[in-house]
Amino acid sequence: MVSRYAAGRVMIGVGIFGVVAGLVGTIVGVQLVDQLDSALNRSLTLTSDSLETVESSLVLAEETVDLVNDGLTDAERTARDLETTMQEGERLLTSTAELTGTQVADSIEAMERSMPALIQVATAVDASLSALSELPFGPGYNPDQPFDESVRDLQTSISGLPDELREQALLIEGAGANLGEAGRGATAVADDLAAIDAGLAEALVLLGDYTAAATDARQLLATTADDLERQANISKIMIAALGLTIALGQVVPLFVGWELLQGRRGEVKRAERDDVPAR
Repeated sequence: MVSRYAAGRVMIGVGIFGVVAGLVGTIVGVQLVDQLDSALNRSLTLTSDSLETVESSLVLAEETVDLVNDGLTDAERTARDLETTMQEGERLLTSTAELTGTQVADSIEAMERSMPALIQVATAVDASLSALSELPFGPGYNPDQPFDESVRDLQTSISGLPDELREQALLIEGAGANLGEAGRGATAVADDLAAIDAGLAEALVLLGDYTAAATDARQLLATTADDLERQANISKIMIAALGLTIALGQVVPLFVGWELLQGRRGEVKRAERDDVPAR
């Protein structure tokens, strides 16, 4: 049979081991939770910083797209105004070409056809005035250039002018057509700008959604970090309580072992007293 001394030593050894194991387990558990909490906090902090960077980039992109959107809106409005101006210019040039090539040219051409008759009239007038100037009381008529020669000079100056006006009218009409084509091109540009503007508006909405999502995710990470810290503190308290419970639970084996050792020492002392001879 196992002696009481050996049993006491075993019980004390078990108790000491339990106390040490409880204390070491508590320390190791608390440190492990601290390390895990620190690692998670670092990961969450890095993720939060990354999300903050993404959020800042999204905000910057949103502001840039908004600025470009405003610029395209102004450009579209300018293109629409340019289209209106060019259309009005086309109508004005077309009217000018019609006026120049028809009414003005026809009027000058009619005048050109009447010039021979006007020259004859001018010759007659010039002859009459010259004859009257010979009279004692007639008007003094001695022009530097006779009237008929002035009319002939006028005939020479307008000769071919109707054809030139009609040619110029064709050029003006062509310029009006080109201006109208440019106006229609401005319309196409305005339509393209409007389409791009609409696409940027949709992108602006998406960027706003992404920014809001990044903000929500960052706030969620902050809440998660707080929750993890709270859970880590609770876990450390529970580990410490469990370790102390285990350590305190070793009181019984320590007490039993101590009692067994004390009982063994009592027996040894009694045996020694019995072995001492009486005097």
